[in-house]
Amino acid sequence: MQWRRAWWILVAVAVAAMPTAVVVTIVLLVPQRPREIVAPKPEAPPDLEKLRSAFTSGVDALRRGDGAAAVKHLGSFTFGSRAVEEYRLWYLANAHQLDADRNAARRTLAGLWERTPRLVYWQDVGLNLGNFYTSLGDWRHAADVDTAIAARSDLSQVSGTARWQGIGSRFAFGDIGTVLYLARHMTIKNPRSPQTNDALAIVRSLTGVPPSGAIRLTPAERLERGVSLMRDGDPQHAYEELTALDASGVPADLRAPVQLNRGLALNQLGRYEESNGLLEPLAARSYRVAIPAIYTASKNYGVLSASINPIVNKTIIVKEQVGTVHVNVKGKKKPVVRPKFKNVKKTIQVVDLAKKAKKEEDERLSIERLKDLLSLPLADEVRIEVLNALIGIAEARNQDGYEQELVAELAKVDPSQEGGLQHLWGNAWAAYTRGDFNGARDRFVFLRDTYRNPNVKRQAQYWYARTIEHLGQKEEADAVYRNLAAAPYADLYALNSAARGAPRQEVLTNPLAMKRPDWRDIAEQKMPKELRLAYELTALTDFRDARLEIQKNLRRSNQPFADALLAELYNSSGDTLLMTRSLRRAYPQLATVEQDTVPAYFLKMYYPIRYFDAIMKYSKQNGLDPYLMMGLIHQESFYNPLVRSPVGATGLMQLMPPTAKEIARRIHSSSNVEDPEVNIRLGTNYFRQLVNLFGGAVPLAIASYNAGQGNVLRWRRAAPHRPMDEFLESIPFPETRNYVKRVTMLSASYRRITR
Repeated sequence: MQWRRAWWILVAVAVAAMPTAVVVTIVLLVPQRPREIVAPKPEAPPDLEKLRSAFTSGVDALRRGDGAAAVKHLGSFTFGSRAVEEYRLWYLANAHQLDADRNAARRTLAGLWERTPRLVYWQDVGLNLGNFYTSLGDWRHAADVDTAIAARSDLSQVSGTARWQGIGSRFAFGDIGTVLYLARHMTIKNPRSPQTNDALAIVRSLTGVPPSGAIRLTPAERLERGVSLMRDGDPQHAYEELTALDASGVPADLRAPVQLNRGLALNQLGRYEESNGLLEPLAARSYRVAIPAIYTASKNYGVLSASINPIVNKTIIVKEQVGTVHVNVKGKKKPVVRPKFKNVKKTIQVVDLAKKAKKEEDERLSIERLKDLLSLPLADEVRIEVLNALIGIAEARNQDGYEQELVAELAKVDPSQEGGLQHLWGNAWAAYTRGDFNGARDRFVFLRDTYRNPNVKRQAQYWYARTIEHLGQKEEADAVYRNLAAAPYADLYALNSAARGAPRQEVLTNPLAMKRPDWRDIAEQKMPKELRLAYELTALTDFRDARLEIQKNLRRSNQPFADALLAELYNSSGDTLLMTRSLRRAYPQLATVEQDTVPAYFLKMYYPIRYFDAIMKYSKQNGLDPYLMMGLIHQESFYNPLVRSPVGATGLMQLMPPTAKEIARRIHSSSNVEDPEVNIRLGTNYFRQLVNLFGGAVPLAIASYNAGQGNVLRWRRAAPHRPMDEFLESIPFPETRNYVKRVTMLSASYRRITR
C-alpha cells in the first residue's frame, strides 16, 4: 500500500503547485446553484424571545420521543401569566408520561385543568386527566372532569365519551341518581354514540322499563333528541322521531320548532318540495323560527330550479331523400327523374313549457325568499351571503339600479366586500367609451363613494375627473387631478394626473422609518383573547399548533388579526404566495397609496429587498429605472430566484428559456436563468428592448412583459391615436390591465422603501 500512498502525495503536491488562476478558473466553471432563501423567524416580545429556545428544544425532544430531554427543557421555566403557559404544561405532561412518570403527568394535567384551558387540546387534557383519576380509583374527581367535558364540548363524539366515562365513575361510588341523569342525557344529546344503547339499557333497568320498552321523554327532550340526530348526520331517524312527536300531540310552544326541524330534516334528505311544505307556513313566526325556515326554503327552491332542465328530446318523423326514381309521366316520351324519399326518425330538442314554467317559478320563489330575509335581523355573515347571492342574480339580469342598491347595503355591513364591483365598473367604462358622459359620471361617483379599496376609489375618481372634463367642468376636474397627484406614492393615477398638468411633489420619507405603532405593540395590546394562544405560539415558532388555534378560533370579527398571524406563519415556512395573500387580506392598504398605515414589520415582509446591487448595476447599464425593475421582480417572482412557472418561465424576472438564450447570445452572457445576477442582467436587457420597441413608452413595455409584445402591438395598432390613459384602461386582458397598475405601484413603493 506504500506506493498508493506515495502516489496520492504526489498528486496533492502537483495540485498545490498549480497556478492560483487555474484553480479559480476551475471553481468558476462549476455551475453555482443559488442557495434557497432562508425563511426568517417571527419577531417575538422580549420575554418570549428569551424562552423560545428552551420551549422549541422541549417540543422537538418530545416529538422525537425523548421524554427525559423534553422534561428537562420544558420544566426549566414558566411563561407565567401568558396564555401559552397552557401549551407548556400540556407538553410537559406528555413528556412526563413519555418518561413513565405518571404521577408527575397527572399533577401537571391537574394544574392545567384548574386554569380552565382554552388550548385546542383541552378535551384531550380532560379525558387524559379523567383516565388518570380512574386508574387511581379516584372516582369523584374523574366524574367531575368528565361532567365538565360533557357540558363544555360541542363535539358529539367527545361529549358522548365523557358522559359514558362519567356514568362509570358515578356507578363506582354509588351515585345512582346522577347515573340515571347522565344516561338519560346521553340518549337525548348523543343518540348516535357507540355507548348509547348501553346507556339506554341502564335507564330501562333503573326505571323498571322492559328491555324493549320506550323510555319516557318529555316533548322538549324528544325535540332535542331529533335535533341531535340531525347534528350527528342521521336526518332519517330525526325526521321519524319528530314526525312521531308531532302525531302524538305537541305543546303549543313547541309546535313551530318541531315543524321547523322536520322541514330541516327533509332538506337534508333531499326531499325539497316536502321540506318547503313545512317551512313556508313558518315565515310569519318568531325570528328564531322564521329566519332558518325562510333561509332553507330559499335554498330548496334554488336546488329545485337548478335541477329542472326544460330542454327535452323529442322524436319526429321526417322525409329524407334517399335517391331518385324514373317515373313515366303521361304526355312525356321519356321517364322523368324524381327524388325518392323515406320516413326517418329524428331526435330534436324542444322546450317543455310546463318544465320551463316550473323552473322559473322555483327561481322566482328562491329570489323572493332571499328578499324576505333582508327584512329580518340576520347575523352579519348571513346578510352578506344573502346580499352577494342577490347581487349575482341582479348582474345576470342586468338590473343595474337594483344591483347598486344591494351593493350599497352590502358596504354598510362590511365595507371590505367588493360584490358587484367588476360588473358595475364594466358598465361605467362602457358608458364612458360610448360617450355617455352623464351616465358614466354618475356610475363613477357611485363606485368612488361605495367601495373602500383605495385603488378602486382612485380609479373611479380619476375617470370621474376625465368624464366631467368632457362635460366642460375643467376647474373641478383639475382639482381632482391635483388631489390624485398629491398622493404619497406615484401610482398610475398620480402619474396620469401629473401628465394632465397637476403638480406632483415626490415624498422622500422612508415609510419604514415613520413613527407609528408596530406589529408587536399592536398584537400585545389589541390581539383578541381567542387568538392570543395562536399569537404567542407563532412568536415561539410552534407553527403547527398556531395554525390549529387560528382555524379553531377564526371569526369574522377577528379576521384581520388571524390573517396577520397566518402571514407570519407562511412567511416563516417560506410560502410567499400564501403569505402575500394573507397579508393583503389583513391589510388591504398594501400596494395602495394608503400603505403607510401598515405596520413597518409587515411592510418589510411584503417588500423584500434582495439583489439590490445587481438591480442597480444592470438597470443603469440599460438606462432603466431601477425601482421599476424592483417592482417588476416583486410581481414576477417575489424575489425567489428558483421559481418556475407552469409554462417554463424561470427565475427572478421569469424569463422563458428561448428568450434568455437569444439575449445571452447577443450580449455574450451566460444563459443560466437560475443565477440571480444573470437573470437580472438578461431581464433588464430584454425590458430595454421592449421600451425601444414602443418608442420609450414604459407603460406599453410593462404591458408587453405580461401579455407579449405581439398582443400589445396589435392592440395599439387598432387604436393608434387613443390617449395612453384610455388605452391602458381598455386593455382586453384584465390580468394585463391590473399588471400595469400593480407594477407601477410596486415601483413607487420600492422608490421610498429603499431610501
